[in-house]
Amino acid sequence: MLIRSLCLIFITLLLTSCGGSSSDSGILLKGKLTEGGGAHHSAMLKHAPGQPIEEVKICALGRCSTTDLQGLWGFFAPSDFNGGPALFLIDGHGIKAQTAVTVPTVNDGESVFIHFERRSDSDVIVHHIDIESSGSDHNHDHSADEHAANEDHYGE
Repeated sequence: MLIRSLCLIFITLLLTSCGGSSSDSGILLKGKLTEGGGAHHSAMLKHAPGQPIEEVKICALGRCSTTDLQGLWGFFAPSDFNGGPALFLIDGHGIKAQTAVTVPTVNDGESVFIHFERRSDSDVIVHHIDIESSGSDHNHDHSADEHAANEDHYGE
């Protein structure tokens, strides 16, 4: 347990100092999960439209992450994955859904931000996908402080 904790601290420090990537890791996939709105929003859902959804496990390509209080998640794809189709499994907080995503190919130092939106317990859609440069915060019609870098989002 102590060795695992020390390794986790070392990896976190390494990722932070390298801007979130290293030469032996794959694409950084990160994003946000929020409640949908409009005609798709139901009074039965637990969050208001646009609110982040926490404590949801997001998995793809054999990797997983759990959303935090801001709905943020993230993990590194396997090193041999350079973009293309990926099936995301989204499970927790009453949600059990599968969403197919075509992950764009990125250059070195870039990551992929995927904003998922819950429509119902079994329906989660891609709201939008952005490519981000290393060290930049995601800022697609949202405040930049929502997406401040936090190493806790990148893996479990």
